[in-house]
Amino acid sequence: MPFPRVLGPRFRPVLVLNLLIVLALNLFAPSAARAQGLPLYTISSFDTQIRTVDPLTGVTLTSVPITLAGRTVNGANGLAKHPVTGQLFAILQISGQSGRELVGLDPTAGVATDIGNTGHNFAGIAFRRDSQGAVELFGIAGTGDASNPDDLFTLNPATGAATLVDDRAQISTGGETIAFDPIDG
Repeated sequence: MPFPRVLGPRFRPVLVLNLLIVLALNLFAPSAARAQGLPLYTISSFDTQIRTVDPLTGVTLTSVPITLAGRTVNGANGLAKHPVTGQLFAILQISGQSGRELVGLDPTAGVATDIGNTGHNFAGIAFRRDSQGAVELFGIAGTGDASNPDDLFTLNPATGAATLVDDRAQISTGGETIAFDPIDG
């Protein structure tokens, strides 16, 4: 199984850079989402909002708070769309909790559906669909994860359970973004 490319210390992404990359891809590459007028969603580890952004201009169209029943959300890290169902998944920072929470997310209302504590401080998530159509959710731990900084995991989308795939910490000091090519996985 090919592993995603994890960016090293020279490429420490920031929120603005990530947004600019997404906008550039939407502006200069043929995109089914752009052609169909599908929304682009963004989140930030610095607040608790989910935003709908115009993929052509980068203008925020809507912004709603992310809520999780009975919990206090302090920020959001990873956001990924399931390639088959279209369901959005997110990684949330929860007040008083060690490890980040995997949730399903309604982008219109901001309501999160609890899936489970991952046990790690994930910085990003992405779905991969292989050539046989199997779908896997991957997560990359952030440098703030005490036990597995910068390591690559698979995440169970039904429970949030994390399984170590690759120990990136031995070769990286800052690979906190993950993505897969939607054509070849």
